[in-house]
Amino acid sequence: EDKRNIEMRKNYEAGVLCKFILADKARREKLDAEPAEFEVPFGWSFDGSSEPLKISLTNGEEISIRGRIDRIDISAGERDKKVFIIDYKPSPGALKRIREKIKNNSPNLQMPIYSMVAKRKYGSIESATFLAVRGVKEKEGALQINSCEVKESEEDTVALISKICDNIFSGQFA
Repeated sequence: EDKRNIEMRKNYEAGVLCKFILADKARREKLDAEPAEFEVPFGWSFDGSSEPLKISLTNGEEISIRGRIDRIDISAGERDKKVFIIDYKPSPGALKRIREKIKNNSPNLQMPIYSMVAKRKYGSIESATFLAVRGVKEKEGALQINSCEVKESEEDTVALISKICDNIFSGQFA
């Protein structure tokens, strides 16, 4: 019985992943973009080749931020290349929480930080988007990915990071 349940679960998960891959392919075709990089490190490399994102705080201190960007897509056009940052989330519920934070003016630093990293490499960013792997729906005959685009200015992001760091430096953690 357990083997049968495991096999059914594997088949279900394979179907979820296949739907996501097909929907993502259609999304990329509309953008005329292809994946260029996966698991892009900043500040996390064994050979020291990956520089962290360095941010100068309003108090004059400098911090280094390290992480990995799930995926960077680049449009195929030679003249007007566009760069798209992608971060995978496991479910629509994760995107719902992100949307609620944005709606309530709560900061989301993940995508703005990823955008700052990618801008240093590519010059400009077309969009930074969370994609939910689960929850792909069929709409008007096409598969649709549940997504959430995040737009924050670099100045606002640096100001918020500075405020957070100032609070930490002064012992205020709430």
